[in-house]
Amino acid sequence: SSGIDTVGRYYTQATSAASANNAGWSSATAFTEMDCPTIVVFNVSFAELTSIRFFVGLLASGTIDNASNSDTLASHGVGFQFSTARGDTALQVVSNGGSQTVATTGYTLVAGTPYSLELQIVSASSVTWRIYSAAGASLANGTISANLPAATTDLYAMFSWETQTTAAKTCTTYSCSAYTAGMSR
Repeated sequence: SSGIDTVGRYYTQATSAASANNAGWSSATAFTEMDCPTIVVFNVSFAELTSIRFFVGLLASGTIDNASNSDTLASHGVGFQFSTARGDTALQVVSNGGSQTVATTGYTLVAGTPYSLELQIVSASSVTWRIYSAAGASLANGTISANLPAATTDLYAMFSWETQTTAAKTCTTYSCSAYTAGMSR
């Protein structure tokens, strides 16, 4: 379904009620590369945070299954991940350039709450991440530099989630925006 709420225009999508069923969205073409300074902002809300795995970020494959079928990304990428199967209570930041690094953001999401999840490619060896409330308040931030994709890896923007039970899981996406060097958020 789609509509407009207090945050803005949105699109809500759900998995089926079959365990391990995925849903999501990916850009049709590559969005950026690690050697292109870019800020990507994902505005998203998950209706519930139990029995779910999700990834929101940049992936070298436009196939949503590569982001949410496992706690380990099946493709090179960088982004935000949450997995109740792994035991996550806080949102994680992941990077995979051949092997995967997982680091906690220290921030515990609240189900049904809209967030802006931001990735800033500072250089091919550094990505700054930020979490904002829908109102723009800074909630958490940090940098990840281990195991990033190679500098010229084409990266697709992606929201992907998978139910870990026989109940459908819903995500509301508001937008995905990108800003390149010389532009501001």
